[in-house]
Amino acid sequence: MTDMTWTVGATPHIRVERVGRDLRIRGGDTLELVVQGGHEPTVEVEQSDGLVVIRARSSLRLRVPAGATLEIGHVGGDLSIEGVYGEVHLGKVGGDAHLVKGGGVVADRIGGDALAKALSGGVTLKAVGGDVVLESIEGPVKTLGVGGDARLRSVRGSLDLAVGGDISLMVLPGESQPLEVSAGGDVHCRLPKQADYQVRLVAGGKVRLSGVEAPVAEWGETTFGLGEGTQPLAIVAGGDILMMVGEPEESMVDVDDLGATIAAKVGEKIAEMEATLSVMGGEFEGVSSERIADRVQRVVDRAVRRKGHHRVTIELAEALAQGMGASAPVTEEERMRVLRLLEEKKISVEEAERLLEALEG
Repeated sequence: MTDMTWTVGATPHIRVERVGRDLRIRGGDTLELVVQGGHEPTVEVEQSDGLVVIRARSSLRLRVPAGATLEIGHVGGDLSIEGVYGEVHLGKVGGDAHLVKGGGVVADRIGGDALAKALSGGVTLKAVGGDVVLESIEGPVKTLGVGGDARLRSVRGSLDLAVGGDISLMVLPGESQPLEVSAGGDVHCRLPKQADYQVRLVAGGKVRLSGVEAPVAEWGETTFGLGEGTQPLAIVAGGDILMMVGEPEESMVDVDDLGATIAAKVGEKIAEMEATLSVMGGEFEGVSSERIADRVQRVVDRAVRRKGHHRVTIELAEALAQGMGASAPVTEEERMRVLRLLEEKKISVEEAERLLEALEG
């Protein structure tokens, strides 16, 4: 197989109508379109009046000018696009989509996960079956339907997010833009200290705030203003909402102090478990809050080793608090004791769920 080359100019319109398997496109400082490793029986290329149409039965690799406009119809496998700063429109991608270093992207349907990083023209994702990761995005971001979780870091632009799972969001300092977020699970949101928002939070679970003064909670809503309150910010979550206001470095702690930080985060949970176990008395002999605390410490130790440096964020502490029981599975005996206490109506359903979650992780 050999490369096939066409001269297309600096800003061609390239339409890839169909690719049977994976598609990889790289933009660069060139005036040529290069089909890498292609041959005529499996790749068809038609060029006329500034439009190039490509069809491939199997996988396809392209080198294109950085200023190209891309129109992708159907990709049977995974899609990877890097270094293309013209408009990019995706039709249907059967697998994952990785979009790195480019302009704006509009995607109709991505069957797997979607990663977009270092894009200067915003992102619109109409339907994503898996998870979404967006990093270093300039411009508006909109998701109409994401089946999994969404993680957004270093975004600067308006947000309109609809996600079936959890959302983790960090907004960059700068001019505040309207934010509207809806999640079936939890939402963790970090805002810059100088943000100007009128905030409305609605959670199916708990609302936890850091760096916020005088919130008002009534009728299932928590509201407050930040700065001059010039822009709307609305978050609706089926689970919990955690919002932190301030620069990331303001909530950094040294690893040497991590134990104290974690203790502060999980202290309330440990106290709740001690009270529950005390009520159970002899029915739960051998299961104690010390066991849970020991699990927390082991999770902390492993996390610090994985980080490989000497600073850990409060967000890590929050994650560890949520996953405090992750180091060892609950035994069948312990599970049966909880279910028996529930059957005998000595504990409520909520207490049983909380106990199993703490023991099992």
